[in-house]
Amino acid sequence: MTDGLEDEIERVRRLAADVWLAMTPEQADQIQGVLSRLDRQQILSDPILLNASIMSRHLTTRAGSEREEYGLVASSAGVSEYCAKAVQTTSSIDDLIGYGRILIVGVRAAGDLARAEEIGAFVERRVAALRNGAEVGPGIWIRPGQLALHRGITQTLMGEFATAMTSYRRAWTKRGEPPRLHFAGAEAAGNSAMLAAVEGHFEVAETWLGRLGQYQDREGWASHMTYLGEYIARGILAADALDLPAARRAAELAGPATQPVELWPFLAVQETAVELVLGNPQRAYAALRAAAFTHDHDVSHSAICGGILLRALLDCLVALGEGNRVLAAAEESGLVRALVPMARVHLLSGHPEEALRLADSAARRGDLARAGPARTAPPEGGGPAEMRGRGPGGRGVRLLQPARRPLLRGDAGTGPLAGVRPVVRTVRSGAPGARGSDEPERADPDGGGAPHPDGASGAAGADHRADPGEGGRDHLHLGEHHQDPRPFDLPQAGGRQPRRGDREGPRAAPAEVAHSTR
Repeated sequence: MTDGLEDEIERVRRLAADVWLAMTPEQADQIQGVLSRLDRQQILSDPILLNASIMSRHLTTRAGSEREEYGLVASSAGVSEYCAKAVQTTSSIDDLIGYGRILIVGVRAAGDLARAEEIGAFVERRVAALRNGAEVGPGIWIRPGQLALHRGITQTLMGEFATAMTSYRRAWTKRGEPPRLHFAGAEAAGNSAMLAAVEGHFEVAETWLGRLGQYQDREGWASHMTYLGEYIARGILAADALDLPAARRAAELAGPATQPVELWPFLAVQETAVELVLGNPQRAYAALRAAAFTHDHDVSHSAICGGILLRALLDCLVALGEGNRVLAAAEESGLVRALVPMARVHLLSGHPEEALRLADSAARRGDLARAGPARTAPPEGGGPAEMRGRGPGGRGVRLLQPARRPLLRGDAGTGPLAGVRPVVRTVRSGAPGARGSDEPERADPDGGGAPHPDGASGAAGADHRADPGEGGRDHLHLGEHHQDPRPFDLPQAGGRQPRRGDREGPRAAPAEVAHSTR
């Protein structure tokens, strides 16, 4: 390698690390011009060059396709395996964070959320061990809050919402300043608002949305990926408030749930909520089915993301008058999140006592979230007074709309639904994402336990269950627990979508590592 080429490589490294997701198409052309002169191994061996290659290729081939999240992938099927080896052997904190993030996203994209969380815990342990309490200045590679952000995304898709909120708070606390170091913090804030909105904690969601007001970079190629959680949150809040123009604007910014993005289940929830509040239950149901079909997911038995898709399906069925289907699907699922639709069926069918019992059960389990989709908005600028009722802050206060037709069609004691009882026999312990932690706090591998914006330690509530250490050995088991002796036993993308189980997640991208440049 000539001295001139070495100088050009170093210039590319510094440029890519500096501009990050703010890279322009012109800069991408410059980077591609240099990287095209290197072989694959030279690029793989340097995480900065690897990410520079991913981003610059995306910009030079898909400029303007800002919603094409999976254009940001590693084209080689061996990238995840290479990264798996690197995170176990490197002694550089910069490289560990770089390869670790790519590996977390790659395994998550293949649908193995439990393994992705295990890897995230392992990488954070190694970062903490390498720092060993010493003050380590950030290299040009370290992007503030990246590890915490990606653990939060993994936990979000697992349905561990409370744990994810803790990870997002850590990412927000360690955020850098715009225009180039804020991406992880901004995405974490948007995702926090999204989770709060989905769970019905509207004031918490508004607080996180307020923190996003300082960021103005909504036109760049990476803006949709960075602010998608914000758009979803705004759509859900607007639907709950019966603010139809705002709901439509948010839905347009977010786009349909058929997009190839990791947060598609939450997009589907927002899309369903907006269509239901617009009085379009058929369109809501069709959109939900289209999203599930596109992502090869069985929504009728869905437990991903804490069961939010099944809840959206039940909301649609209630609005369509399919009460028997609601009761059957809810009882089969055993999900706490299904209790509110069951209560609505009984209330709309003239059984207020049973509705009250189920609603009380849901409240005690922390799931009276998202009453919004149960209502239908009045026409813009008018409608019956009782449909325009607002509580404090202009938010709608009606939980249910009046029954317009029988929700329980025919005799539930005969036919294929014979014996279906309007109760949930078994309920999984605890609401999704409500798990707490009584374990001691630990140092924040992203940079130390500074308090997060809500006052708690940034390390509080970190998930230790997936800690890969066994018997005190700090080793990542990627190929020792399975009969198949494939090296590192990384999950192979392209297999069929898991149908059941809240530990599996939505498949994100085939045979590649998704948007590893965040």
